[in-house]
Amino acid sequence: MEVKFENLKIKSTYYGNKQCNWDCKVRNYNNHVIRVTNLDTKKWTSFDYWGSVINPELSTEDDLLYAFEHIIQDAVCGTMYFEDFCSEFGYDTDSRRAYKTHCACIKSKEKLERVCGDVNDLQSRFLDRNVVYCCICEDEIGVVTENNEVYCETCYMLK
Repeated sequence: MEVKFENLKIKSTYYGNKQCNWDCKVRNYNNHVIRVTNLDTKKWTSFDYWGSVINPELSTEDDLLYAFEHIIQDAVCGTMYFEDFCSEFGYDTDSRRAYKTHCACIKSKEKLERVCGDVNDLQSRFLDRNVVYCCICEDEIGVVTENNEVYCETCYMLK
């Protein structure tokens, strides 16, 4: 399975042969390798990703984009100071698990930035990919009616 976002090709390969590497009681062997390639520079990197126990494989483009969003979120966490990271996620700053997790986020940040540039900018662009703007006032449209019509809250024009 593969999908494109901007100049990135995101490809998932399901292996199903590797136990998840975090402390968990669940035996999850639903591992994927997600490869991110910059089509302009030809640089690439890869990440391990585990599907859920119920839906082990990434079977749709939306599934793959959801996985990529989590990779971006992990990388953005790598931009945080350790104390802020602990505060945000409820870790004790003396926790070895917190330190190990934060280091993994930093590693993800470094890998993703080598291919995609600044991870905060990447996250903003990724989250804005489905935003619709009004053709009249150019404000972001965000209201969906019960008939699945979208309208602008500023000028009340239906899209």
